Amino acid sequence: RTQAEIPVPDFTFHSYGKLSGREPDTSWAAISRRLRQGAEGRQAWRLRQRRLTFRGTVSGSRMRRALVPNLMACAPNETAVPLDVQDTSGGARKRAYRLNLTEQCRSRYLLHLEGNAYSASLKYKLACGSLVLLIDTSFEEFYYPALQAHKTHVPIRLSKIWSKNEDLIARDFRATLLPDLRKKLAYYESAEGGAAAARIAAAGQRFAAEQLGPGAISCYWYAVLRHSLLLQHAQRPGG
Repeated sequence: RTQAEIPVPDFTFHSYGKLSGREPDTSWAAISRRLRQGAEGRQAWRLRQRRLTFRGTVSGSRMRRALVPNLMACAPNETAVPLDVQDTSGGARKRAYRLNLTEQCRSRYLLHLEGNAYSASLKYKLACGSLVLLIDTSFEEFYYPALQAHKTHVPIRLSKIWSKNEDLIARDFRATLLPDLRKKLAYYESAEGGAAAARIAAAGQRFAAEQLGPGAISCYWYAVLRHSLLLQHAQRPGG
């Protein structure tokens, strides 16, 4: 018997406990609206801080354990813009490196890296209007197939994405990921690339507003439930 899984929107669309205490309403609709309409979300891409930002916990994530320390160890001149990468897991010292979503929106570039499975933070980064650099991921949310490389975000290559060996992933950082990251940041910091970066960042923000808005999510749920019922009916004798 074959088995199929249907991806659906996760709990963060309703509320996100990790943001409680920092946000009065943690629903995706409320937070995405604040990110888009706030001063940072409306700021021209070129006027944002010239840096690549990542914040996230490393513990428990094979990919982050292999890559985040290497990113943090990069020399200031290894990429076209400073890398503002921090592991926020652990004690008070590391928690001090945390940035709220609004503060992250002030960066020109936001890096996205999978966690223990998919990371729910991608949609918030897209809503910022910063240029999102998405490192190859082996986990996807339901909307990932609708994203368009170089139109809604910029992909960053990682050839050892399926490896369970953290040492191999770490070595791949120098061989594949860092050269790709360096090349793309240099291009987007140029006059020609800067115009392209602004267009992609704006398109990513529109994607978050239109394709992940309440109306679009309701339509997706309708399609999921309708097709689920059709499949169940087809599997019945005489269906």
